[in-house]
Amino acid sequence: MPKPNDELKELQKAYNRVFSGKDGDKILADLKKRTYYNATTYSPGCSAIDIAHREGRRSCLVHIINMMNMNVEHLEKLREKLNA
Repeated sequence: MPKPNDELKELQKAYNRVFSGKDGDKILADLKKRTYYNATTYSPGCSAIDIAHREGRRSCLVHIINMMNMNVEHLEKLREKLNA
């Protein structure tokens, strides 16, 4: 049975395969423009529903980028400290 970290490493590799390289860079750049990645999701006159919708879009891209940049070994060390 694979360890949780092994599964996480494989998932991270998959994210990097999909979103790396020339095409991946283009997709991420496009998503950054469309998902409020580098901008506030609030603007005067926006309803709470509009802001929540924008934050939802943004959180998907943040998750992708975090998965690509995650340091699995560091997470394991943190988990060990918490369980000690």
